[in-house]
Amino acid sequence: MLVRFCCLLLLMQTLPGWLPAQQGRFQVALSNNKLKPGDTLDIIADYEVGDRQLPPATFVVTIIGPQQQSWRLRWPLEKGHAEASVVWPADLPEGAYNLLFAVQPRFFKLFGKLIYPTKPANILALFGEGEDMQAIPVKPDKQGQFTIDKVYLEKSLPLTFASDSEREPGPALVQLDAWLDSSFSPAATGASQVLFASQHAPDATPQRLSKKVVLADADDVFSPYYQLRRRWRQLRDSAGLSGLALYDSLFVPDSLRRKPLAVMNGLADTLGTYSAVYEWLAGQLKDMTIGTLDDMLYEQGIRRYRAWANTLGGERMVRMGEQLYRVFYWGRYGSVETLLLPPTAYAAVYIQAPAGPGSFGQISLFDRRYPFEEPFPARNAFLVNGYSPAIAVLAGQ
Repeated sequence: MLVRFCCLLLLMQTLPGWLPAQQGRFQVALSNNKLKPGDTLDIIADYEVGDRQLPPATFVVTIIGPQQQSWRLRWPLEKGHAEASVVWPADLPEGAYNLLFAVQPRFFKLFGKLIYPTKPANILALFGEGEDMQAIPVKPDKQGQFTIDKVYLEKSLPLTFASDSEREPGPALVQLDAWLDSSFSPAATGASQVLFASQHAPDATPQRLSKKVVLADADDVFSPYYQLRRRWRQLRDSAGLSGLALYDSLFVPDSLRRKPLAVMNGLADTLGTYSAVYEWLAGQLKDMTIGTLDDMLYEQGIRRYRAWANTLGGERMVRMGEQLYRVFYWGRYGSVETLLLPPTAYAAVYIQAPAGPGSFGQISLFDRRYPFEEPFPARNAFLVNGYSPAIAVLAGQ
């Protein structure tokens, strides 16, 4: 199970040849400052504040490459100590890489507020998918606010919310702030540089970084939106995009943008007449109904989809005439119950017609994301970023 309620077990190693990266109360040591493709960089972090025993915190490493690529890694910091390793694969561009270190106070915790249903009710926080899903009961207060803590995520997981009421089953819409995913003011910072190349020149020396220079805008650097913010500004400034066009360029696959039947612009102010996405959808797909594929195959006589009966028979779909539409949420199959949420829960909804007889149409829902609503938009599903593995691999971008 990827969600644990317990103390943390860290990988402890003895690593030779340490190079100091930042002295003082916050010390970070690197095993090397000249790396070749396939090398592993080992990191040890220690944070002290007098003689106090520090509560669990988070050690954050932001890596910025020579082409302004960036990676965010983080590990638990227990009793002021963390150890980790980072593998540098051959497909990364050669050059200097800046490593920015920070201590994020406290440990993993979620702050939430129930938005829908409007009456405070018990809900379920569903971590993971399929057989690995773990349900955690949540009881909001009279104002709809709640917290989830003492959860250790071994990796990033999808998190969805559902009503825990038999009378009103269905999705729940919440606002969510996670300490691990939010912008934060570091308790301590440091910086170092490593050189990455297949062959190093004899006189190659990493630059000695000044914290005041590289961390002058620390709040921005350690924001979860750091990389997206740069891309957003580039699109806005160079291509002059705004509104739904800017959102599409950032988040929506090209295949969905090609000749859609209809698009719901959730960023517009013209959706107040609809209480649910279902109402807007009914205006686009005339006489639509909802049912399982099995029901529509055998009770309603739709035969062209028989080949899918064994794999998708129990999936609930939208029907218009002889055509069936599957519902997708961020590229994955999504429950038709998400159509009951208000249009303002989404930035866009795309309807794609079936490509031919026996193929499915697609209803794709995309929720609001930075920079289109801040600081914490209301959603039904989230991707909660857990801690990096003890041995992390930098993926080429």
